[in-house]
Amino acid sequence: MKNAIRKSFSNLGLFLCLLTMSMNINAFEHEHSPVQFLEYNSNIIEKNKHLNKPFYLLFSAQWCYWCKVFAKKTLMEERVYSYLNENFINIFIDADIHTTAYQKFKATGWPYTVFLNPNGTIHYKYAGTVFPDDFIEVLKEVRDNIADGRSIPGQEPDPYEYAPPDKLDKSRLKSFPQLFRQTVIENFDDEQSGVGKGEKAVFPQTFLYLLNTSSKTEKSEAIQAIHATLKNAIENIYDPIEGGFFRYAETRDWQVPHYEKMGDLNAGIVLLLNRIAKETNSPELKVVADKTLNYLGKTLYNSEAGSFLSFQEADEHYYFLNEEGRKSSKAPLVIQKVFTDRLARTLNYLLDILNDSEDEILEEKVRKSLNFLSKMVSDHNQIYHYYALSKKQWLSKSGLSDYALLAPMFLKAANRLGDRRYQDAASKVLQMAQDQYFDSKLGIFAENLTENWSDVEYHMEINGLLTQAMMLLPAKNGRKERMDAIAGQINYFSAMDEIFEDRSWDTKEWEFLESYVPYLKATERFLK
Repeated sequence: MKNAIRKSFSNLGLFLCLLTMSMNINAFEHEHSPVQFLEYNSNIIEKNKHLNKPFYLLFSAQWCYWCKVFAKKTLMEERVYSYLNENFINIFIDADIHTTAYQKFKATGWPYTVFLNPNGTIHYKYAGTVFPDDFIEVLKEVRDNIADGRSIPGQEPDPYEYAPPDKLDKSRLKSFPQLFRQTVIENFDDEQSGVGKGEKAVFPQTFLYLLNTSSKTEKSEAIQAIHATLKNAIENIYDPIEGGFFRYAETRDWQVPHYEKMGDLNAGIVLLLNRIAKETNSPELKVVADKTLNYLGKTLYNSEAGSFLSFQEADEHYYFLNEEGRKSSKAPLVIQKVFTDRLARTLNYLLDILNDSEDEILEEKVRKSLNFLSKMVSDHNQIYHYYALSKKQWLSKSGLSDYALLAPMFLKAANRLGDRRYQDAASKVLQMAQDQYFDSKLGIFAENLTENWSDVEYHMEINGLLTQAMMLLPAKNGRKERMDAIAGQINYFSAMDEIFEDRSWDTKEWEFLESYVPYLKATERFLK
């Protein structure tokens, strides 16, 4: 049976090679698509099981170039959309809006495709753009395999399962940060810089953590490795005309950039550039930092809303133009939405940038963005996931990650700017998170948690952020109960060092590093 399935899907290997060159794609506006898409909601699959058809789920996002390529080049072809409409239940999922669904299906890129059996179980999934000939072949093979009752090899659960310890081992907590730092430093690419030997990116949280917590010898190594990484990033994934860094590069030698510009990533890179510029006395890094900060304030700030926006679309043709050519071309669209989680990350970095800056204009924009978020918190009894400028309203109930990112960010703002409103906002956010997401049996904040490593890494990051906020927020009463809760959260994830070692052993993609930093910072504060 397995051989037959492998033969049936032998051509998948061919187009999966192509996917490597088009991973991480995101949403297009699908309302005018000839594919008869249903809009995703949490009950949509259950409500349509009675139709006894396989499901085609498309995760996309509005800011990404390759999603639009897939929409235009593949889904607009009559043979494609006719086959989908006749044989599948088609569901469109905006990955930025439905972050919980993205996590639930363990999506790893944009566009991301998931085929479900008629009973709702996963049949096959992959990331990337596929063009019409290959996509039609995949659709037919998926449909035939489901009709014949065959499954697809390679769709097994993730290999790592997690069991939380019964007791807190403080010696283990103390050794985990050292393991993390050593692993990152050892895996910097000596030939091409950056972490690992696959796709290349800048990881602001991870690199700043190395700088802030390393010993003298470690710090010297980290500075050298991060400096080399930033120089390659400036050479290959930086826009020298308008400022701002692209999302990442697909190859080990920093080629094939993904041209989206993300607000939070660029704010983190500015902070990192400023730090390394000081450590290495590199004025050229400071020039790039200032130009990137200007990009954030000019292009990604919306004065009408009084807030930084989240994304600017990719357009590889535009970014190949020189300055003169761009004057007569339309710039890539800045998505007219403010995402709570993205804005919280952006402001978290910008607040740190303000520590070493006397830029009054930047401070004003940061304050307005903070007020924009704090007003949302004070005016409503729930947190919203995004604000649509076109409708001038907040939409979509938030998931746990929004709460986790808001709470420590507001506390940092209260400390940096001396405004009590932000502390009150943090307190309200924490209370709402407690009421809606705290699992008293597990002793952690949880949202559809399984024992699978990717779910646990996500929850480790979330609980690390919320634990930091709990330790920073003054306790009016019940301090012992709060510290007991914090200890329980710290203990739950204290065996993640084993998962981390396994994940680091033979991987080409290192973005998972960023999920560990909030927890490691929480443990170090806890141990003090």
